[in-house]
Amino acid sequence: MKEVIELYKKVVVQIATPYSTGTGFVVKDANLIVTNEHVIRGNATVIIESPLFQRQISKVVYIDQKHDLAFLSAPSIENIPDIDLLDTINVSEGDAVIAVGHPFGLKYTATQGIISNTKHIINSLNYYQHDAALNPGNSGGPLVNKLGQVIGINTFIIQNGNSIGFSLPSTALIQAIDEFLHSGATCGTRCVSCTNLVTEKTIEQNYCPSCGSKVALPSSAPEYVPKGVCKTIEEIISKTGNVVALSRLGPNSCASFMEVRKISISYHEKNRNDHR
Repeated sequence: MKEVIELYKKVVVQIATPYSTGTGFVVKDANLIVTNEHVIRGNATVIIESPLFQRQISKVVYIDQKHDLAFLSAPSIENIPDIDLLDTINVSEGDAVIAVGHPFGLKYTATQGIISNTKHIINSLNYYQHDAALNPGNSGGPLVNKLGQVIGINTFIIQNGNSIGFSLPSTALIQAIDEFLHSGATCGTRCVSCTNLVTEKTIEQNYCPSCGSKVALPSSAPEYVPKGVCKTIEEIISKTGNVVALSRLGPNSCASFMEVRKISISYHEKNRNDHR
């Protein structure tokens, strides 16, 4: 297990938006970063960081609210390891698993557990139930077996549920990646109504060409506009020569980078929605 944990330190990515923090992981063959849709919701771009590359802006290129999946553009880094996405037909109850990610916006952690249910159905979707400890910020990270193969994407937990976590099986991820790459598109969304893939090539005036439902590509998300205390802090950060977008660490949190120093800033808003 130790070798698997060390391997995924180079694969897992920390994600931050003005509204949330989460985890993603690089699928090198597809040149994509995989995460949950709820982690990046409402953003056309996000901040990514890993031990193999510095903080940078990444585009959201695919969203799927039904399966809670999203893809980001991945940087071209040669020494990112290849990982296997397992067709999860071979997953059984009692299998040992590792959940890796960035809980609470902190650096890399790995927790171990077992699969307790392979057929937990919610809203007609199948999830793996497991007891590897998950916390807010783990969303979008991989669930890995003892061979280092990705068997699922950690998606949600039961609050106060004694380490009960749920992961979308990687079969759904494999299908989504294959369909998106085969489309040749650079930006896509899955229609919530008919579940067909809609891309910049096929969208018809913000409507799904298959069923006529209104859809939105990730590129259409509005640009973040800070307000209140956040606006004041970002104005100060801008005057230090920092790229403001790269200073954002999540809700009510940012940082100023000065040479080798990092100054972390946390603040409180009287109105919870002031930063939006």
